[in-house]
Amino acid sequence: MSLIDKLKWRYATKKMDSSKSVPTEQVDAILEAVRLTASSSGLQPYELIVITNPEIREKIKAIANNQTQVTDCSHLIVFAAWDNYTPQGINDAFDMTEKVRNFKNDAGVAYRQMLLKNYHARDPEVNFTHTAKQAYIALGTGLIAAAYEEVMRAKPASSKGRYVKSATVSTTMGPGIKVDPNVAREGGAVLQA
Repeated sequence: MSLIDKLKWRYATKKMDSSKSVPTEQVDAILEAVRLTASSSGLQPYELIVITNPEIREKIKAIANNQTQVTDCSHLIVFAAWDNYTPQGINDAFDMTEKVRNFKNDAGVAYRQMLLKNYHARDPEVNFTHTAKQAYIALGTGLIAAAYEEVMRAKPASSKGRYVKSATVSTTMGPGIKVDPNVAREGGAVLQA
């Protein structure tokens, strides 16, 4: 089945079978697709937080318009946009790229310096709007990967109603909800409303 064929049956899941769980391999494939997605200047100015703890998902449900998908899913993936660009965030992104590629050049150094000068000097609200748009790009990639992995699958048209064998819910955190990126990078997350 082609990617286009898989996208044709993808839909916004509203009801999930909470007794079933998305297999780790599929969650990992979705997260890897998001990791590889494009972003402005390659900074990926957002954190992904995978939440499987039911108590934490219940708390999030209360600030997510009481959507049952938040608690019925097996894995809640939160896309938390940075609230601003910081020199540390920009440097961490460039350092990681240089480490992974085992490559550093003058053009990359100059580009880093330009971003450090220009991004950090902009109004924080402008930066947050920019980082949120980057998080939406990643969310789109995650949804496409979920369709490819057949995570959100409806019954054939001949069946009555729709069902989901398992599902991952993805969301972005809005203004006023922040994540401490240092804690998130260490595998935990501190959400502040």
